[in-house]
This record gives sequence, structure tokens and C-alpha cells, in this order.
Amino acid sequence: MMNGWPTKKLGEVSNYFNDGNWIESKDQSDLGIRLIQTGNVGLGNFINKESKERYISELTFNKLKCNEIFPGDVLISRLPDPVGRACILPKLDGRSITAVDCTIARFSDQLLTKYFLYYSQSSDYFREIEKYLTGSSRVRISKANLKKVLIKIPPANTQKNIVERLDTIRKVQELCDTQISKTEELFESVLIKQFDQNKNWKVKKLPEVAAIQRGKFSPRPRNDPKYFGGDTPWIQTGEIVNSNGEIDKYTQTLNKEGLKVSRIFPKGTIVITIAANIGDLAMLNIDAAFPDSIVGMTVDETLINNKFLYYEMLLKKEYLNNQSTQAAQKNINIKILSDLDIFVPELNTQKKIVEKLDSIQEYIKLLLKQKTLFKELFDSVLYKSMKGDMDS
Repeated sequence: MMNGWPTKKLGEVSNYFNDGNWIESKDQSDLGIRLIQTGNVGLGNFINKESKERYISELTFNKLKCNEIFPGDVLISRLPDPVGRACILPKLDGRSITAVDCTIARFSDQLLTKYFLYYSQSSDYFREIEKYLTGSSRVRISKANLKKVLIKIPPANTQKNIVERLDTIRKVQELCDTQISKTEELFESVLIKQFDQNKNWKVKKLPEVAAIQRGKFSPRPRNDPKYFGGDTPWIQTGEIVNSNGEIDKYTQTLNKEGLKVSRIFPKGTIVITIAANIGDLAMLNIDAAFPDSIVGMTVDETLINNKFLYYEMLLKKEYLNNQSTQAAQKNINIKILSDLDIFVPELNTQKKIVEKLDSIQEYIKLLLKQKTLFKELFDSVLYKSMKGDMDS
């Protein structure tokens, strides 16, 4: 018993519990019966990777005596990340099978499928999964051990109430995601349209409107602790990628020794990645230092608004990616940036364009904040539900 609810092994509440099929590359074909893989299994959701669809022929299906899967079946991934994540197979076009590293589960009346889907996202569930993980370089769980995982089984009415609660939050989350996607599409459309009206605008090279300077950090190894732990924010490419366009948070700082081998860029600098992820952009809302995989652009404010240049550079990401060279990883250099043509309308025109684009961006930020709040609400309700704190 856990918190008054009985527990049962996953295998005990399943009418069908079996792995998918071992399908080698030579068994696959361009069309036929679709092969669902672990990459299609999200954390509570099915990920439909249409560009990576794999199939087997009817002949191969019969020869290998494959296990067909059906809409409503639960697929549980026995591989990371994380091990044990699950989804419900939706209705797809045509027939389907799944790979050997996915377990197919069909539950008895004791366990609502949708309740299990939510339970499989709980900390209690993953603690149980961890007991049975094997492997070092790549952990996994066997079907036999997956069957032993204990599941809390509240009364059927309680399971139903939990599902209804969490379904309601999920629907709001999906509406929020849809609105974010639509607003991002609107932003891209408006961005392109604003810079299509450039017939009478001056054109200058990037170095004519902004000082371009690579970040600096010469020591190797890069993570030598003697340079870190001071007061100066230290920004890396990953923080730009995940910044939503503005940098005011950081996870590392440089000390005085670190500053001797680096340099500080002022607040308002536009930063752009030139290695691995090419052309990702953000504005510094703080003074910060960064390595040479990032370039800082400090504008001449008599010629160009720094936010206007930021938006114009967003349009150049695809071009910069196409110009990148690839050895161990993709990269571009200062010369490629220096050769960029920059449209420079009157400052008043720049201001109007920035205000229009900023207004859409502010709405996107609001939606992203709401998305975070809904995620926190979902996690809270999930936690309390699985603890029995919201039992009814």
C-alpha cells in the first residue's frame, strides 16, 4: 500500500505485455506497414516524425511474425531518455508495428490507460524504474523488469477524476502552444515584410555600422576552475541558443584571473554564435564576457538602432549557415560577417519597425511565461494527485 492505495506490478494489471519486433535495416522498405520507434515515444505524448518514417513490407511482416499495434495501445520505451517514458498510439494512416526496444501494453479494467499515461510522468514511477536499470554507457530496462515496476492503483473513480483534472490542464497547455506557434509565424511574416520595403534604404557593410569583435578565452582546458567564480557573468553558446533573444541570466562567472584572459562586452551588445549553432542571436542585458565561439556587435547609435540590427541579423541566419565550413563542427569567421550587407533606413523608420516587432515579441514572451506557469500547475497537480492529496 502507498498512501492508502494498493500497488500492483505493471505486468499484473496488463492483459497484453510484449516487446515490439527486431527489425534490421535490411528488413525495411519505403512503404508498407509503419515501424514505430523509441524516438516516437515522448514523455506522455506520441511524436510523429514524418520525415523519419520507416516501414516494412507485408511480406516481411508475415515472415517475421510481427506484433501489430493498434490505436490506444500504450508504448513504453525501454531506452533513454528517460527510460520508461510512455505514450498512447494515436490513429495513424495504415497499419503499424513497433521496434523491439518498445514494450506494448494493454491494461485490464483495474488500470485506466490515461491514468497510467499520467502516472508514467510522476516521480514515483521513475523511482521505481531506476531500481531496475542496467547498463553503463547506455542504461535500459528489460521487459521482465518493466513488468515488476509497482504502480499505485487508486479506485476507478479516483483514477477517472485524476485524468479529468490533468486533461483539463493539458488542453489549456495545447491551446497555449498553438497560440505561441501562430504568433511566432506572425512574427516571422512581419519581420520579412518590414525588410522587403528596403528600396530606398542605404546599404552599408556590417563593420560600418557596428564594431565586430570575437569573444576571448585563451586557456586550455576551458573549464580550469582557477579562472571562474568571480563577479563577471560568463556567457556561452548554449545560453544564447536558449535565451529567447535576451541574456540576463548566466550559470558561470569569471574571476580576476579569468578576466586577464578574456574581455567584457557592454550591455546592449548583440551576440551571435559562430560555431556549432551558427547565427543564433541575443541581446546582452548585462555586461558579460564570452569565448571566441561568440562574436559581439556593438552598434554606432548615430547610424543604427541596436534592436533594428538584431532583427535584421535574424533574417541572415540561413545565409550564414550556408556559408559555414565544417570540419569537426560548423563555423563561420569574422570575414563572412564583415561582408554582410546591412540595410540602414532613417533612424525614425528603424524605431517604428522595432516598435512593431517588439510588440509581437512581448506577446510571445507573455505566452511563454503562461506556458511555464501551466507546466508548473500540471506538475503540482500531478504530484498531489499521485500522493492522494486530491483524492475524491
